[in-house]
Amino acid sequence: MTLGTTRICLFLVFFVSYLIHASAFFISYHRGHIYADEMRELMITVLKIYSVHFAVIMGGFFAKKSKSKKIESYSFWVALVSSVGWNLLLLWYSVLFGYMGKGTIIDLSTYLNDISSWSSFLIVGVLAFFFIKQE
Repeated sequence: MTLGTTRICLFLVFFVSYLIHASAFFISYHRGHIYADEMRELMITVLKIYSVHFAVIMGGFFAKKSKSKKIESYSFWVALVSSVGWNLLLLWYSVLFGYMGKGTIIDLSTYLNDISSWSSFLIVGVLAFFFIKQE
């Protein structure tokens, strides 16, 4: 596995998770469970959570490139499992809210803010290792 491939996989985990959040909020809006301004607030909340992660990922993609470096497969799997786990912690309540109509906007917003900050240890090191380190 190369560093570039690992970066792409991690980017896809975060990007697909962000799209699932957005689709859950849109479906909730489309079904009439929330108003447009409430959907906007939820989108802003999720974008705030993901913005730093996307900034680190994009910075890693556009940083100076050199020869593709091989990485240990266990490093890749630890990074992938940590990233998927963190995103699932955030996603389950959004999916429950958007697709099944459970919970309130205040509960969802509070949950997203609390869990994202409390569980950030799962991904901060991963993103720093794969996107900030020198190739």
